[in-house]
Amino acid sequence: MTHFAALVISAVLFKLLGGQLFTPLSVVVAGAIFFLRYGVESRLRQALDVFLMQFGALIYVLANQEPSYYEHLALIFCLLPVAQRWRDMARVALGEGTVLLVFAYIVWSLAWSANNDMTLAGIYMSALCMVFLLAYVLTFNADLQHIFRNVLQLVAAIMVGSVVVGALGYGTTGQTFTGVTLHRNQFGFLLGLLILLGLFRRRERFRWLQAFGIAAGAAFLIYIDSKSSIIAITLTSVLWFVVKARRWRVYAVLVALAMAAFVVSLPSPKWDNFALRMGRDPTFTSRTEIWADSVKLLAEQPYTGFGYNAVWSAFENRLSQYRDAPGPKYGHAHNAWIEWGLQLGIGGFVTYLLFLGVLLARAIRHARQPGGFAVGAQAACLLIYVQIYDLANVSTIPITRFGFFIMAAASLCLWLASARGREAIAPPASVAAPGETAWRMGTAGRFAAVALLSVAAFLGVATLAVWEDGRRFAAVSEPYPPAADAMAASSYLEVEKFQWKSADKLHEYARAHREALLEKMKRSTAP
Repeated sequence: MTHFAALVISAVLFKLLGGQLFTPLSVVVAGAIFFLRYGVESRLRQALDVFLMQFGALIYVLANQEPSYYEHLALIFCLLPVAQRWRDMARVALGEGTVLLVFAYIVWSLAWSANNDMTLAGIYMSALCMVFLLAYVLTFNADLQHIFRNVLQLVAAIMVGSVVVGALGYGTTGQTFTGVTLHRNQFGFLLGLLILLGLFRRRERFRWLQAFGIAAGAAFLIYIDSKSSIIAITLTSVLWFVVKARRWRVYAVLVALAMAAFVVSLPSPKWDNFALRMGRDPTFTSRTEIWADSVKLLAEQPYTGFGYNAVWSAFENRLSQYRDAPGPKYGHAHNAWIEWGLQLGIGGFVTYLLFLGVLLARAIRHARQPGGFAVGAQAACLLIYVQIYDLANVSTIPITRFGFFIMAAASLCLWLASARGREAIAPPASVAAPGETAWRMGTAGRFAAVALLSVAAFLGVATLAVWEDGRRFAAVSEPYPPAADAMAASSYLEVEKFQWKSADKLHEYARAHREALLEKMKRSTAP
């Protein structure tokens, strides 16, 4: 209960103080707790270690709406208590393979990134978050049920904190209620996650508390009207009840027939009328235009994209040619699959697809084992929930976002539950005899090595194409007419120029930048 109250207070302070003040405060708090560990008894020290992990996960949840370069620094102190297990973390990362493969591809994108500074910053924060992910899983002994309970505690604390800031009059961003988060859809994603994890635990102790949490989460979700989260959790909940039912085949057929009847009943054009029935305009709040422009932008560099965390700060002129292209106004493509392609190209898209495929295969394999059906089905439903939500939003790229964290944690836990996973972190039984290797690469390790070599071969060819495209682009002084509004807005992504400054200074910078661009345009068009 003490941990929960502390998490609620932290979430409230995140909203009241804002990132510029909460970030140094979180580093101070995490550092103070870390050093306090050395002056208390072992039982209390263990409790503090658990809280540090939960506090780090809370930072991970709240600071993931946009690419972040400072908010995750407190994770360093959260990681230090687990630093003695760095060998276990390395073995798990190498043996599991898929999470490390995604990160390796991200690092490789530096070879063709359109903005090396932004990619380096993204790589640094992603490395920190990946190490925290490994430490989080090992701290709780790779028990997926335990991790789900911890995440449920986190999102419940966020919901309670949202009630507090709402009562104080600080829960609204613009004209929508966002609670302690930065955006309505981010809040909706967490509420949907709360509902889903509550359904996973509905037959455990304190059923009334789980039912109350599910009802409260659903009420909040309807109130903030996050359609993507509502659709994602509705479909996933139906799927969960189907797979848990005894006659699941009958219910699956009924659900399929109901969905087919719904689609057939829609008058043409189907897409527009579906949007209208969901209470949205046919463009899904300009998403269709954003997707169309994003696909056009992707067609310029389809093999590798523009580089990790660099696409929206890469070529301001190139972005300005597309009226609804995502960027400073939207922050992402509002579709995780398109976003993976834009940042990492076809190779990154395939790498992400491989990560998802392995997670789903592990979930199905675990569900077929005696006593493992519930955990396997939960992991599969979690994957489906995130993917449905990501059709109109982004919760997995950059990997500092919480959608990737929760899926990667599930994948690691399922792998560690297997015999190979347990052997990966087991101490060596004896010293290897002469001529033998002290550590033998398992099937997953060989698979990861082959995959990395394949990726390297692919990038060797694709990078040449990207460099050639870059030379052609650099050879043209002004390939597209500058658009002052778009270019001024894109300056918001120049983090080093406005981090730690007030909103007024940021707006003043953007205004001055826009005026300078307009003056440049006047001079270029003058006779």
